[in-house]
Amino acid sequence: MKAANVAWVPVIPSGIPQRLRSVGGNAPYQPYLDGLADDVYLKAHEHKSDVYFTGQQMEDNTVFVDWTHKNSNKFWNTQLGYLHAAVPFSGVWLDLNEPSSVCTGVCYWDQKAQHPVQQKLTYIPSGRNLEEGTISLDVIDSKGNLQLDTHNLYGVQQAAVTDQFFRSTLRQRPFIMSRSSFAGLGKFAGRTLGNNYSKPSYMSYSVTGVMMQNIVGIPMAGADICGYEGDTSADLCARWYTVGAFYPFSRNHNSKAAVAQEPYADMFNALYGKTAFTYKQIISNSMHNKMSLVRYYYTEINMVQKTGGTFFKPLFFDYPNDAGAYNHQVRNVMLGESIKLGILADHGVVSQSNKIYFPKGTWCPIFIIGAVRCKTYTVGTEEAVSTDPWTFQLHLKAGRIVPF
Repeated sequence: MKAANVAWVPVIPSGIPQRLRSVGGNAPYQPYLDGLADDVYLKAHEHKSDVYFTGQQMEDNTVFVDWTHKNSNKFWNTQLGYLHAAVPFSGVWLDLNEPSSVCTGVCYWDQKAQHPVQQKLTYIPSGRNLEEGTISLDVIDSKGNLQLDTHNLYGVQQAAVTDQFFRSTLRQRPFIMSRSSFAGLGKFAGRTLGNNYSKPSYMSYSVTGVMMQNIVGIPMAGADICGYEGDTSADLCARWYTVGAFYPFSRNHNSKAAVAQEPYADMFNALYGKTAFTYKQIISNSMHNKMSLVRYYYTEINMVQKTGGTFFKPLFFDYPNDAGAYNHQVRNVMLGESIKLGILADHGVVSQSNKIYFPKGTWCPIFIIGAVRCKTYTVGTEEAVSTDPWTFQLHLKAGRIVPF
């Protein structure tokens, strides 16, 4: 793959299967046995501290690495090393690392605590079962900490150990994406926003979702372009590619049960409306736009890493005294300090005007055919734009020079 200039980023779920049935049938999975030898798995609860907690993910019964254990770094480093030796990878996508489990708490009643800690809580945030879709809150780590107190840290702990593998073992800059996050994740990894739906409303939500990750210190973030759950359409997917091209992290991700949404799928050969453009051409154009901005993205995100701040941010972050900058947040985005994006990310969600906003000042269009026509606004102004799926407005702030 490297010879073909193809980067491979494997999906690695948080659970270690006890048996990998798709490969070895009922034979024990070797990484699982290696972890047993190192005693690196989370335990059921304080009264069963000699029993490894068993959850369930895609390969049925799984155990979960205890990142506080003294042997966990060595175990994880060794397993990633085995994988890299077999198929050299360029990065890692850490998935289901909340950690997720299809059971509600325990999968086997003999691992259930006699007096579950959740039943002792005087207040339960959200009012729902806190073990829904995840492992038991009574699970303990090697330090005696309950999952109740450490649950949110799991993804960050895994990302930190994975980051160490890239830096210390491979001696290369890490590329790590994580589904789970907590304070500090941005030091080690980027963030995928998790499974979404193939609906216009979720395309709209994605913009503020990426903004939020940037606000909390995770600049490398993105949503599943075209949607994950449910069937997308050629029109929605093409529009989402236009929006998603400006995410710091752009990825098309789909569920097995949904219609194919790769850009080469047959439905994208159709023409858009009465134009001569196919949806595939619209998608391809979006990809080229993203690639042409890579130098700028690298530069700005590097500055964020060194000096702090945000990259993909609401317009009002840079124009807090402009009342108009607070309207239509999903349509008006600042990309770093120099470029403003105007895009109808909420198309199909609301029946309102097709306008984007320009704060007071001079703005020069990027990606325009012909002579560059800068425009000066003496006051904040809304401008109407086309509703075609390829439409976006990218403008350079006056007085700025950017790599392109």
